[in-house]
Amino acid sequence: MEKYTSRGQKMSKKLEKLNSNYRSNPSKSSMLTIAVFLFLTVLTISPIFIGQDVAFKNSSAEVTIICSYEGTKIPNVELTIYPHENRIPIDQAESYQIDENGEILLILSHGEYAIEASISGETGFHGYRQFTIGSQQKHLNVIVNMKPNTNHNNPIDLTPTYADMIQEEDATPIQVLSAMPGEEEEETFPLILKDEILQNKEKWTPVNLETLDPATKTILEKRQNEIQSMRSNVEINFGLIIYTIAIVDYETTYNVWHPIALVDSENGLTHSFDLSVYYGKKITIESEVKCKGVSASASYSKEITYAVNHGPLTVADGDTKTWRSEFRHKYQSGIVYLIIGLVIFEIGDFHREFIEHWYTLSFESESGASLSETRSNYLGEWRSSHSADITMTSSATYKGSIGLSVQRSDIFGSVSISVKFVYNTKAHHHFVYNQPGSLWYVEFYSGRAFDINTYQYYGGGGGGCPILSVFDGENYLDEGLLDIHNVEGEDVIHEHKITNSLKAIHGEYRLRLTEHQKTISSIDQVKLLAKLKNGDEIILYLVSAVHCKDGNVKRELKFSDDIKTVILGTDHKNGPSEYIDLAFNSGSNLEIEEFIFIIEGNNILVK
Repeated sequence: MEKYTSRGQKMSKKLEKLNSNYRSNPSKSSMLTIAVFLFLTVLTISPIFIGQDVAFKNSSAEVTIICSYEGTKIPNVELTIYPHENRIPIDQAESYQIDENGEILLILSHGEYAIEASISGETGFHGYRQFTIGSQQKHLNVIVNMKPNTNHNNPIDLTPTYADMIQEEDATPIQVLSAMPGEEEEETFPLILKDEILQNKEKWTPVNLETLDPATKTILEKRQNEIQSMRSNVEINFGLIIYTIAIVDYETTYNVWHPIALVDSENGLTHSFDLSVYYGKKITIESEVKCKGVSASASYSKEITYAVNHGPLTVADGDTKTWRSEFRHKYQSGIVYLIIGLVIFEIGDFHREFIEHWYTLSFESESGASLSETRSNYLGEWRSSHSADITMTSSATYKGSIGLSVQRSDIFGSVSISVKFVYNTKAHHHFVYNQPGSLWYVEFYSGRAFDINTYQYYGGGGGGCPILSVFDGENYLDEGLLDIHNVEGEDVIHEHKITNSLKAIHGEYRLRLTEHQKTISSIDQVKLLAKLKNGDEIILYLVSAVHCKDGNVKRELKFSDDIKTVILGTDHKNGPSEYIDLAFNSGSNLEIEEFIFIIEGNNILVK
């Protein structure tokens, strides 16, 4: 703040001089005084509002940023702000500091932004927040909810090394060095560069060392000198030694709370999940870091020891919670260089992101499903009230995934990371089922590495039938049984009015037909009718129909003919009941009042 104070002092002296001039010649000096005053006011006040060397132009809204923990403002927080456009950064980050009162006032232009806030050290805090300034907004308060750093102790290092890399066909691992201040020539894990890059010579650009930053220039000159010393001992490629290297010229780190486990329940079901069963166990991490820019990737496999022993998370009576854990990401960008003899070429830039640390002691739960319900392996079914522990183990063919997928929407928005946890220990789940009624049943399925998902259905009496469920954007909700029973095996047309909320996902309405465990259905055609508010009725286009065992059955279900598809109940196969996932086009700007699902088919069995 000293430079702001000194600027204020300078402005006061200039104002005194202006006032003196005004007293001697007020008419001549008045306009000049006002103009200079306004100019100096901008010079003096603007840095207080928006900092030094600011990147934000055409400011039009006052934004008050407050950092708080449990309702108490936190002073002296370091802030980094990223301007965004469609969740992708469009400018370099700017840094600021919260004042002693726990807030700062900035003048920012309309648009999207992301804030990272932190105070380093074990007694410090950290937080992250995205916000948008609307085109008509003039004032905005942004509160960043901070979390203590105390749970950042003993992180698990997930940074890949050269030894962790998986060699790929038609690809070459190349060395990656840093040109960042304080990290000059430090080595990080390699790029797996596709060989096609080295064959695309028309895209190579000659490099003038004198135009490069000092750190990059030093690294490349050292490699040139190494090549010179090697030429006396070995000569390849008609006397020329070829050397490829990638140099990082920008990097940043930030924390992301990733969902790692879904804990669900059903009506009458209590589900307790305890992740501490993994404490001290070995878990294998498999990941692929995809690069933007040059054609490259980085697949690796890493073994870690899990280190968390907090208590179980319990949900009941249809509630769902997602368990989140904190991870530290590192984003890097740079240039790939090719040295042929003494000539240096730039063959492309690269951008990549990877997970650096896992803070297993930093975790939280939230209501709702931030992960999809994954039903990979059938574990069993309860047809009466029950209480038991259920364990889930890995197999030679099954790998649990915790779904740490990042499309760089957290801050940067372009590079993908996918992480799979291959586990070989038991996951501890305890269930208590107080059966809501004699005809309600619950099934159990293994999902990701850390969770088991449940599915409850009603097995009421009547004719043979599949069970319809609809997707509301988060879960499949039961609609009930569709009675297509016919003892002679003749097709029956049944219409069902959708009672649950049906939400369009990526332009599609999604439904599911699951066969009752005691029956077999033969289905000829399915349709989804939409009744519009203006009275019109339209049949929505069937986009896809995927049988859990037979795959694509759209042709079988699109027309009313003799070509049908069959779904089997649990009692007629070794495993859970079969199902068909359906997707119908949602149309464009349709004002739909209600949906009618129409099914044609038959079932000769009686439950």
